[in-house]
Amino acid sequence: MDENLANEKEINWTNIAIWTCIGSFFAIVIILALSGTNLGAELIKIVYGFKNAFGPEWSLFMIFIAVFLISIFGNLTVIFPVPYTIALGIITIFPEFDMTPSLFNPSANPLNLILLSLFAGLGAGLGEISAYLLGRGSAKTLEDTSYGKSLDNLKTRVQSGWAIPLMLLFAATPIPDDPLLIVLGMVSYSLTRMTIVYIFGKITFCLYIAVLIRLAIQNPAIAKVMAYFGLDVQAIQIYDWFGIWVSSVDPISSAISWIGVLVFIILLIFVDWKAAYHKLRKK
Repeated sequence: MDENLANEKEINWTNIAIWTCIGSFFAIVIILALSGTNLGAELIKIVYGFKNAFGPEWSLFMIFIAVFLISIFGNLTVIFPVPYTIALGIITIFPEFDMTPSLFNPSANPLNLILLSLFAGLGAGLGEISAYLLGRGSAKTLEDTSYGKSLDNLKTRVQSGWAIPLMLLFAATPIPDDPLLIVLGMVSYSLTRMTIVYIFGKITFCLYIAVLIRLAIQNPAIAKVMAYFGLDVQAIQIYDWFGIWVSSVDPISSAISWIGVLVFIILLIFVDWKAAYHKLRKK
């Protein structure tokens, strides 16, 4: 009994760390807004810093390195919500990733978009190793906790031979995949196999996200919504030409959009909707 209580306390400390980091993300978004900027603009400045680091001949390669590092960091920890897909989306709007040549960009090549997805997917897949290692290192600690028991159904499916289909499903879709990765670590699933499958799944995910964003920005209504998260086509073009950020979206509105999406994700992940539904039915 004492051991179970101790384990529950460890999980509580984990929850404290999770909420501290989520709170930090809220604080960063708010501070940036009060400073007259937004997260999307800062991500663009970081990527352009890489792009211009070694001259024009290395600019495309350095963009690939930037998205690779952002994707690793965005998936490196289960407790810090770095929106690497937003960074991928912002980079996708860069003129280097136009899918068809035009008068203003005659050298456009769809291969660049594929290479961008490869680098992003590789980084994202490698970053997911941290959740696997967390599960492997805390398998005994988690076994007798409420969180560990909530993973029993997933663990049964993994041990029944569904590991690869589940990994592909979780890696290639926006479904939160930390629970699956923790379970894979808990059952000592092959790290090499997990990494290969996850990299493949993440490359697939990043490719269709990149293509969808390139298509979506052609629609003025969708492009306006995306601008609230830094995916502002006109602002990116101005920054590319003149090095200054001029957006049609004010920083406060952008911050509210970021916070709204994060609150939605928190509710989606942390609320037991099945239990809530049953409680409502009883009433």
